[in-house]
Amino acid sequence: MGPTDAVHRQGPGRLSAGRPDPIPATWGLCGLCVAVFLLGLAAQAVPPLHRGGGDFVWARAFDLLFALRPEAIAQGALWQALTYALLHGHWAHLLINVAGLAVTGATLERLLGGRRTLTLFALGAAAGACGFLGSLLADPRLPSAGACVGASAILTACIGAATTLAWRERVTLWVAIVPLRLRAWWLLPLFLVFSVCEILLWPAVTAYGAHLGGWLAGLALGCLWHRRLIGWLADWK
Repeated sequence: MGPTDAVHRQGPGRLSAGRPDPIPATWGLCGLCVAVFLLGLAAQAVPPLHRGGGDFVWARAFDLLFALRPEAIAQGALWQALTYALLHGHWAHLLINVAGLAVTGATLERLLGGRRTLTLFALGAAAGACGFLGSLLADPRLPSAGACVGASAILTACIGAATTLAWRERVTLWVAIVPLRLRAWWLLPLFLVFSVCEILLWPAVTAYGAHLGGWLAGLALGCLWHRRLIGWLADWK
């Protein structure tokens, strides 16, 4: 699955995502992900500090401090439930997530506004962290000391919110580089099929628990905001 422009609607009486408001939350998150990735690359280039007890490797310390690790969470590093979403393992990982957020997050922000979008991002990341930690406990195939990085839980939260906010509308879903036009409600079974494939086929290489956790948070927030949003848009028009 790929990024989806999930709430762009046109025509009389329909929700519109075309207001000319700026998008600071979405572009701010994308820029922060890129900046943190570059900072991580810079940390890899810094020579280690040689001490009597061993070398201090900056890149390793950066990862230990901000990536989501169950042992660190157990010791009180709760900030990792948010900061892990800013880290990415490689350029392709970063580009996929930033591209998805640039399409789906930006469209949602035009509809929801910056404050609700930030709420969606934060709760999506936190729910993704809970889903990842839960999958480590429940799935014996996964290493108990695994780590999680990436903004994909935020992206799946955006997809979940878009599904409930634009249930009957046509959306554009990008599969690799191929755009598909379909009703938004199709995102629900498609995401479930994608999740089943992750669980059965690629459990060790995809953080399926984080994806599911973020998606469920997005679905819940979309349901919570849907009725209020309809009334607000009626007043605004």
